[in-house]
Amino acid sequence: EENMTLMANFSVERLVTPAPSGQGYVTPFRDIADAIDRIRWTNMSEHAVASLAHFSHYFRYVAEPGNVLIIEEPELGLPPVAQRQLVRALAVALNRGFHITLNTHSDYVVREINHLIMMDSGAAAGFGYAAECLLSPASLENLWVLDADLNRILPTDTGFKIESIDNEIIAMNFLTQTIYQRMEDNG
Repeated sequence: EENMTLMANFSVERLVTPAPSGQGYVTPFRDIADAIDRIRWTNMSEHAVASLAHFSHYFRYVAEPGNVLIIEEPELGLPPVAQRQLVRALAVALNRGFHITLNTHSDYVVREINHLIMMDSGAAAGFGYAAECLLSPASLENLWVLDADLNRILPTDTGFKIESIDNEIIAMNFLTQTIYQRMEDNG
């Protein structure tokens, strides 16, 4: 349940304030950086920790409204719960006017994006998601999800259908069910 409420405390403050220790200025998107900082970085690869640190630094010190982010496989090295938390942070960025091009092979990333799309239609009650991380049709204009051939996939009211991921999950589920059935028959 703690993971489901990650984005619940976002402020809507848009003022730029001085950073501590003369580090320049903190962007108005520091709450996105704070959310990324709250992802549990334990038991992650060095690559995953570095990726999250780069996202955190970007949103804290560099980000400007309207920036374009091109993100290749944000899931690398992240456990499933961290993948979902990162998607929620990126959804807040989308809702604040960032443009994101995303290429992923992670069912967790795709499903979380799809959940945020479906919950925007009013199905979010009781799941603990903050309104600021839900994805509206308007915010989806700024999100480009690419298939294996780098073609843009357009969302539907239930999200993105990515056949290469969906077909493999269907095949794996069928294989699992068949193995279980054979084990039961032989057992």
